Amino acid sequence: SRHFCPLGMSSLPQRLLEGTEIFFGRRAVSLSAASDHWRIATDSGEIFSAHSCILTAPLPQSLAIASTLNHPSAQLPLRELESIPYHRCLALLAEIEGPSSIPASGHAIALTPSIHFAADCARKGLSQPGPSQGLVLLATPSFSLSHWDQPDDTIAATLLAEAAPVLALRSRARRCFR
Repeated sequence: SRHFCPLGMSSLPQRLLEGTEIFFGRRAVSLSAASDHWRIATDSGEIFSAHSCILTAPLPQSLAIASTLNHPSAQLPLRELESIPYHRCLALLAEIEGPSSIPASGHAIALTPSIHFAADCARKGLSQPGPSQGLVLLATPSFSLSHWDQPDDTIAATLLAEAAPVLALRSRARRCFR
């Protein structure tokens, strides 16, 4: 089964992390425990210190970091975490001209054989309606796996071509996320 947040995928962590300093655009590669804090190293060589740390998806990366921990306070249920099925998901953020035909709820599930989830950012209240607005498409696990190594432009064009007739879309710009 798949899960999503009706208020947008960022609503859950935003609520959980209110008042917390968050750093984006960095990939953690190691985590170690010091006497009263955690040390987090990034792939660019930055070192961060924190009193608490949350490992987030992608699950394989989180498991790789967690498996290196050797500290009594790091009692992670690795076997349980390793048993969680992980499916790659390609996400597309597109700018569309005008509204989509997504229902008033702002989202649609099992839209096409390749698109598991679609969200119209304006209808979900995440952006203002206007001549151009955001559209998020989440690909199915099978599409994501079979297209993972393709260029972003190819993935975006394929997903938008499949979504266009269903959602009455005219897209202008797009960005694919892995």
